[in-house]
Formats: sequence, structure tokens, C-alpha cells
Amino acid sequence: VESHKGLVLVDFNFKDVDRLKTFLRVAEETDRTFVIPFKEAVLIDYLSRDKKLEIPSLENFVLFKPKRKTGQYLDTDYQRLEREYYNRYESWTYKEIRENSSKTMLYLSYFAFPNLIDIKPRDATFVYSLSEPFNEEMAISFERMKNWLDHFGIKWFQSHCSGHASRPELERVIKGIGAEKVIPVHTEHPRILTRLAR
Repeated sequence: VESHKGLVLVDFNFKDVDRLKTFLRVAEETDRTFVIPFKEAVLIDYLSRDKKLEIPSLENFVLFKPKRKTGQYLDTDYQRLEREYYNRYESWTYKEIRENSSKTMLYLSYFAFPNLIDIKPRDATFVYSLSEPFNEEMAISFERMKNWLDHFGIKWFQSHCSGHASRPELERVIKGIGAEKVIPVHTEHPRILTRLAR
């Protein structure tokens, strides 16, 4: 992000509070405005009620205001709660994002990619901080995502640590601790691991 001069797009699991804080810190350290969608703003607002989570205030972000209904950004184009947030916090349309692209980090999940049509990014970079696809449906979505990025000439980088250990790592741990019993919890092939117990 620091070495890139154009628009920076990011995608990550927004419920991951630590990752959210990391991306906000990156935006601040690289002097970029972190622009987030309405739904994510509501989530931040809600989670910030739990002081132990130390969620940053919405004042640290700018809300992305997409086109709806008439495409003219009229108040009637948005639901009541959306209007409240857009009126209470600073919000940008695609025009402000385009005008400030070199100083913007925009959270843009795959399902919001159609906004790229209006943004028309030039010299953009996409930081994909999610796991690689592990089933057929995810693989199809992943290919579609890459097609969008290729269409707009967006460079992309994957930077992710899911917290899931690989099979060799699990085997090493099971053997290393001398497990007498293995109880797989989050796998499609539990028998592979249970056979590793002594």
C-alpha cells in the first residue's frame, strides 16, 4: 500500500476485528482515507458498544454512498437508516473516490464490484485478504473476481492467514504431543486425522 500511488481496494472478513484494525492502521500510516460501505459502518457502530473490543469510531472512516434507484443520490433513493448514517458521517460517492484515488483505501467485497463501473479505477491495486477457494462454488467466484480485476487492469495481491493448519502441520502437532485421541471439528475428511492418533 505504501509503495502504490493509485487507488487501493481491499477485501477481508469485516467481522475480524483485528484485521479491521490492521487495515485502518495501514490506511492511517499511508495517509489514506479508509472508505467503507454502509453495512460495514453499521457493524462497526454496533460492535463499538463493547468497549473491550476497542473498535475504532466511525469518525475514523468515510462511508461509501453507492448509486441507488434514480442514480442521483436523492434522499428518497435510500432507506431511512442509510440516510441517517449518510447524514451523520462523511460519505463519498464514486466521484470523490475517483478524485481522491491516490489517497483512498476502499473496502470493496466481490459483490460490490459493479461499483467499479462508475469508479473507473486507473492504476488500482487490490489486496485480497481472504482464504483461497476450497470448493467449486468458491472457485467459480474467485475466477469471476479475477475477471473483474483483469478487465479494469487492477493488480492484486493475496495476503491472508486463515488460522487453519495444513494437513502436514496437523500431523506434526498430533505426533508431537503424542495424542491418544483426535477429535476433528472443522474438516470434510475426519478419518484422515483420527488415523493419526496412537
